[in-house]
Amino acid sequence: MNAIRETRRVMIGNTIVTADDVRELAGVVATACRDQAAGGSRFEMETSDGSTYESQTVEIFARGGTLDSKQVTRLLMSVRGEKVGDESITVFLHDGNCNPSWSFVEVKGTDDTWVNGVTRKIEEIVAGWEKQATWPQSFQWIIVLIAAFGIGQLFSAVLDRLTSFGQVQVLARLLVQFSIGVWPAALATRKLVELWPYIELRTGREHAQTLKRRKRYLWLLVTIGVFPILIRILYDAIKYFVFSK
Repeated sequence: MNAIRETRRVMIGNTIVTADDVRELAGVVATACRDQAAGGSRFEMETSDGSTYESQTVEIFARGGTLDSKQVTRLLMSVRGEKVGDESITVFLHDGNCNPSWSFVEVKGTDDTWVNGVTRKIEEIVAGWEKQATWPQSFQWIIVLIAAFGIGQLFSAVLDRLTSFGQVQVLARLLVQFSIGVWPAALATRKLVELWPYIELRTGREHAQTLKRRKRYLWLLVTIGVFPILIRILYDAIKYFVFSK
């Protein structure tokens, strides 16, 4: 009678994976590999410069190596038993906002004790990884609206000086401001959202990572989107409470 082969899959998303996280996960995969007297293993990573690195051991992820010096965009770990149909572990991790189904750990085998034990270890490791912030994706349309009116406010300040735009009715004025600002606001917001990807492989040298770029883009968006609105509110408040008397 043919043995029944069980497959368990751990989906990975909305998380930040550091070099130490990769090494810990690779250690579990390698240990499972030795436990099953595996017939073959493959560890591979691709970096942002287009280079690909492959090895049959976890030494490819050694401290001080490529994982700590370059930005990794894709990781693969594959371990298989000696015979066709034996136990196997496959790990795929893709940096960025790729299809959510592209990043996972898959454990297969005819020994359900082994399959469930390895899966449980992997789930515990993944649960301990830093969670990725989801507010940029959740509130991106609100960000676009605020930034659009803020950018439009900057242009309307110029128009006020050149024309009689300041005499336009409030609703029409807001529509014009939004029309002017919506496209640059959408572009800036998209760039901002991309800095909080579904999977972030935080590897390589610190200066090459996205954290500093996040702060720069966020400050830019606040500057062009929020400050003009706040200044306008403050100006209108002073005008109303001081000069209207």
